[in-house]
Amino acid sequence: MLATFRYALLFLFVLLTKASALTLPISLPSTEAPDFLKTNNPSPQCAAINNGGLFCCTAAVSGGFPLVQATSALIGYTLPANTLNGYLCTSSTTITCSGTQLPLCCQVVLLMPVWGLWCQSATST
Repeated sequence: MLATFRYALLFLFVLLTKASALTLPISLPSTEAPDFLKTNNPSPQCAAINNGGLFCCTAAVSGGFPLVQATSALIGYTLPANTLNGYLCTSSTTITCSGTQLPLCCQVVLLMPVWGLWCQSATST
């Protein structure tokens, strides 16, 4: 059931990406998330990167993507367009993710497992 839900969300993401005709850069610099939104449980693997939680995400999109902007409004904060954000993420204890998933350190985890906000690559140093 959860796998079917994940595939439905992935399909929606791909559909919206095609419909918006946006190029989604994934090598954007991440800015600092506001303190009141940051995770209280940073992963040891992310300590040197951004003190975020470690996740394996299906995709990474910019904060300027319309769906990301709408989702960030749910937590009452306008997300800067120059942030990197994970989509369809699962918590991880290692930077080795399965398949094509991306290892990301995300500072804001309030909207997991759908969105991880203010992320950086977990393999960057």
